Amino acid sequence: MDNKTILYGNHCSTCTNAVKAFFRVSGIPHEFKNVDIFGGGNKTEEYKKLNPFSKVPVLVDNGFTLRESMVFCRYLVNSRGVAKEWYPEDPAKRALVDLGLEHWSQNTGRFFAIAATAFGKSDLSAEKAKETVDAAIQEFEEVFLKNNKFVAGDRPTLADLPYLYYLLGQSYFTGANYDQHKRLNQWIQDLYQAEPKLKEQADEYQEAVKVAFAKK
Repeated sequence: MDNKTILYGNHCSTCTNAVKAFFRVSGIPHEFKNVDIFGGGNKTEEYKKLNPFSKVPVLVDNGFTLRESMVFCRYLVNSRGVAKEWYPEDPAKRALVDLGLEHWSQNTGRFFAIAATAFGKSDLSAEKAKETVDAAIQEFEEVFLKNNKFVAGDRPTLADLPYLYYLLGQSYFTGANYDQHKRLNQWIQDLYQAEPKLKEQADEYQEAVKVAFAKK
C-alpha cells in the first residue's frame, strides 16, 4: 500500500482549486500530481482506474481512492483530526455545511452556465446564460448570505469553497464579472480577510489559467 496522500488534479480545474485551497489552509501534507486534461490525460486507461468517469480531482490516501472533491475533503477532516472548523463536529453546524454543499451540487450548472456556453457545452445563448448565473447568484445571496457572513455561519467552511472557486474560474475563463452582486463580492472579500490563503490560491489559479490559455 502506498503510504502517501496524493491529489490528482489540474491547475486550471475549478474543483481541483477548491481542494488545493483546503489543503493550503489545513496544512495537510500531500503530493500533487498534475493531470493534463487538455491533452487527454484524464482519459487514459491508467487514470480511469482512479476515476472511471475521467474527471478531476481524485484523492488517493494511503491506497484508498476517492473521487468527488467535497466528499474527500470531508473525509480528510474526519480522518486527520485537523481543520475541524472547516467541517464542524457539532451536528447542527455540520448540517449547515452539508446543506450548502448539497445546494451547490444541485445547482452547479446554473452557477457555471456562462462558461458552459462559452465552451460549447450548453445550448443556452450568451444572454440566457448570464441571466441564469445572475439568478443563481441572487438566490445564493438571498438564501445563504442574507443573515450569515459565510455560507454556513460566521466563519468559512468547506461549503464556501466550491462556490468561490467555480465563480472565480468562470470569471478567469470567460471574463465574466459579478459587479452587480454586491453581497457576493463582499462575501469574497470577507473570505480573503478571514483566510488569506484562499486569496493565495485564487491568485495561483488565475495565473494557471492565463498560462494555459496563452498556449491555445
